[in-house]
Amino acid sequence: MKEKNVSKDIISIYMKKYRIKFVVIELILIAVLILYFLWCKPYIINYFQGAVDFDAESFRLEAGTVQVSQEVEIHRNDDTTIPSYSVRAWSYWQDDKYEFHIPVTDVEKTDIQYTNSVTQTGTKGTKKQVSSVVYTADIEGKKVVLLAYPHHVLSDGDVVDGIFTRIPLIVKHDIANSEFFEPGEEICEYMLDIRGLEMESEWIDVVFCAVLGIIIIYLAIKLVRQFSDYTRTPIYRQLDKYDDCLKIEKWISEELEAGYKIEDKKIITENWIISKDVFKLKIVKNHMSQGKFDYVKVK
Repeated sequence: MKEKNVSKDIISIYMKKYRIKFVVIELILIAVLILYFLWCKPYIINYFQGAVDFDAESFRLEAGTVQVSQEVEIHRNDDTTIPSYSVRAWSYWQDDKYEFHIPVTDVEKTDIQYTNSVTQTGTKGTKKQVSSVVYTADIEGKKVVLLAYPHHVLSDGDVVDGIFTRIPLIVKHDIANSEFFEPGEEICEYMLDIRGLEMESEWIDVVFCAVLGIIIIYLAIKLVRQFSDYTRTPIYRQLDKYDDCLKIEKWISEELEAGYKIEDKKIITENWIISKDVFKLKIVKNHMSQGKFDYVKVK
């Protein structure tokens, strides 16, 4: 018994559907690449370009100040981490630039530092190791908190590379409890992080875009070849192992016209078994028919 949707031209029909789906997937991948690139374009540009000179006059006008508070409480569920990347919502940007060459003056080292627990090699114990230290410096007339690595030795007139981020809660708390700062003293609302952690993470965006771009180019080349010669599509190429694919296609069409049956969603002719998947047809020789139109259930 035939099904109305089984055509003698089923191979060419599915080849056309396959190519259409292939094109749709290619367009989706291109759209994803474009959207992802636009979303993280500043980070990708910064990866290759690095720090740039910033507009000092704009910083002077745009960056506000806050007062050192005597009461900065930290509660159990508060986030006390120090972010290591730049996000527009809480960082200072100029257009799509966020990492700058910054000249600093009136540099002073504070009594604030941060430590990490480090597992000692060959022992079960851990030790505390200084991971970051805090400086202050004058940047365009504003007193700015600087977060640096312990090996950084800063002095007046230095030009440092860094990103401006809003002062994290834990740093605000330590500033409020430090004898180095006076209660009510005005400091810049942004902290300058010169540790360079952003540059260490940006490569992920670059690698993702590069890999996706390579996949798109590879699929585009395959797609062009398959449109220029439809026998290069997987549906036709699987027939080549039996004989010339066009000769096999004609053979299958003739058997579909002569008669077929459906078992377990497989189309079975005298000499061929055809099953459908999302993208293509799977066509194999019907070795169980033994040359006669008497089918054995296909498993």
